[in-house]
Amino acid sequence: MIGAISILVVLLIASYLLSGRNIFSPGVLTATIFSFCLLCFVLLPNSMPPLHEQCLFGITLWSTCFILSALLTQSFTYSRMPKKSSTAIVDLYFWLSLLCVPLLMRFAYLAITTGTGSHIAIKLRTAAVEGLPNGEHEPYTPFYYMLWIATYLLYLKDATKTKWRRAVIMGLLVLSFGVVTMSKTFVLTFAVMTLFVLFQRKIISTRHIVLGILVLMVGLVGMQFVRYHTSVDGENVSSMFELYVMANFNAFDTLKPCTAEHWGEHVFRLYYVLTNKLGLSGIEPINPILPWIFHPVATNTYTVLYPFFLDFGYPGIALFGVLLGCGTGWLYSHCKQNEEFFVLLYAYFCVLLVTQYNGEAFFTNLAGNIKFILVLLLPYLTIPVKKIAQQDA
Repeated sequence: MIGAISILVVLLIASYLLSGRNIFSPGVLTATIFSFCLLCFVLLPNSMPPLHEQCLFGITLWSTCFILSALLTQSFTYSRMPKKSSTAIVDLYFWLSLLCVPLLMRFAYLAITTGTGSHIAIKLRTAAVEGLPNGEHEPYTPFYYMLWIATYLLYLKDATKTKWRRAVIMGLLVLSFGVVTMSKTFVLTFAVMTLFVLFQRKIISTRHIVLGILVLMVGLVGMQFVRYHTSVDGENVSSMFELYVMANFNAFDTLKPCTAEHWGEHVFRLYYVLTNKLGLSGIEPINPILPWIFHPVATNTYTVLYPFFLDFGYPGIALFGVLLGCGTGWLYSHCKQNEEFFVLLYAYFCVLLVTQYNGEAFFTNLAGNIKFILVLLLPYLTIPVKKIAQQDA
């Protein structure tokens, strides 16, 4: 344990110094989140069993491959893309977003009126995860939510003292989706994206981010107890912390490498979805909601290592650590060059980096990630490069 933490601390310091002291760089986020979680096992009183070599070696291998490849890739300078978005397309996104509001209101109404039980928060959460009680299957992340995120980011990047109203409206829509679905992840998504964009624009400093994180933690804890209708006390807060921060590591220790039934069925889930839908294969894609275990507590999250380890073992952890490290390093390098599109795209992927300790969302939600990239990219494809060059001149 101490050896793994020591390696992570060294990687954290190196990433911080080599990334221009930017706390949002891929290496800093990765090393920080894993070292923080492991330190919790050492420093905080808890009832969790000790971590085994499988988890500690896996985390160390992943972090080393990911961070070193990210640092290498982000050290290069890449050609810039057009940096101005189309005002007309962004405005169209705004009005389309408002037209989609009744869809969320309808979902909330049906979940509350047709759900079982007396607690509204439980009804909303159950409907978000399992579908509406009347048999309708509302997607957990419907397309309009991606539209709202993209539109929010597009307005947030230009928000000023005189141009802030639409950014606030879109921010409220994004946040309302997290509240209606009672999803801490969606609330976290809103917070991380907002903090990153404002930090990149130099509107807030590291001190503001620390304060924002503290407020966010209080909000997420409160949301948890509202969702499960329990009282907020020291014992419950401790149990929540163990469940959502520490149990993922113990859960990973229960896995066996290379035990996937079909080759790459977790990492390449999208391939199995497409071939099955097109009738080219009878193999059913795996359920993105992972199987539950009850050791030491009930959980179905296994850290970011889950798909790579189950499909390909430790070599898979190393290989995909390098690939995703290179990808995020390349993205961050464009972000350092202050390219507007890449700043907003990296704000979205920051959330995936922050939640690595919990689960894998790069490949598991690959279809959703591709959809979001296309939605965000469209406003940047409508202005000719020559026109932008003339504007810059």
